Amino acid sequence: MSEAPGGGGGGAGGLYARARVPRALEHLGPGLAWLPAVEHTRLKALATVLVPYRSTRTVDRGLLVTRETLRATVDLAREHGALPLIVVPQFGREDQLEQSLRHRILDETGLPYTFVEIDEAWRLSWNQHPDERASRLLSSAIASWLQANGARKSIFTISH
Repeated sequence: MSEAPGGGGGGAGGLYARARVPRALEHLGPGLAWLPAVEHTRLKALATVLVPYRSTRTVDRGLLVTRETLRATVDLAREHGALPLIVVPQFGREDQLEQSLRHRILDETGLPYTFVEIDEAWRLSWNQHPDERASRLLSSAIASWLQANGARKSIFTISH
């Protein structure tokens, strides 16, 4: 089995990957099948909140389910005649671990995405969402990607 990005089955790599793999995906297995509920002791439940360690196996399963979820979403969009695009906003410089995860989830699967590096200061102060400058940058990146990938010009015209 492959090592978690950033090394081994634990340490910073295991902790970091936990933050990047949404918790809801922990209940999905390969093929997006629901996994049975697992009963944990209160001590173990508390420990996983305080120290969210994930093994290499858990991280790899999370990456697989994330890829399958995104693939299913892209396929569904195409089935409905939409041009799918996954937008990856990156506040600040992308570190090696983040880049590794992005490559494993998006590049290796050929999923359509645009990566947008955004100044860390371009967030709303009260909730960390993109501010007006970041929103403009994201909108521009989306429009550029859509134009470069065959979107009809009519979608860029706003009618009143």
